[in-house]
Amino acid sequence: MAIKKASSADRARAKAIYDILVAQAGAADDEGDRYQFEQSYLDRESGFGLEFRFQGSLGFGGKIRYTPSTGWYIDCYREDESPQRNRVIASVNAALAQFNTAAQRSYWSR
Repeated sequence: MAIKKASSADRARAKAIYDILVAQAGAADDEGDRYQFEQSYLDRESGFGLEFRFQGSLGFGGKIRYTPSTGWYIDCYREDESPQRNRVIASVNAALAQFNTAAQRSYWSR
C-alpha cells in the first residue's frame, strides 16, 4: 500500500471511525494501529474496497470492511459469532451507519 497524505477531513473521519472501534469493539488504541487504519481509509476506493483486521472483542477475525456500494461495516469469522459478539457487531454497525449514507449516495449516483 502506498503512503498517502491525508486531508484534515479524511483524518477526522478516519479518527472518528477508529474511535468507534476502540470504544465499542475493543480495538487497540495505539498510534501504529491508528496510522495503519488511516492509510487503509485513504485507499478505500482503490477499486478493491477495504478490509482491515482490528480484532478487538471480536477475536482474530474481527474486521472492518468498506465497499463503495455498501459503505462501512464490521464482522467476524462466522465460527466466532456468539450472542455477545453479535450485539457488539450490531451496535458498531449502527454507529458506522452515519458514515455510509453519503458514500452510498455518491457511489450509486455515478
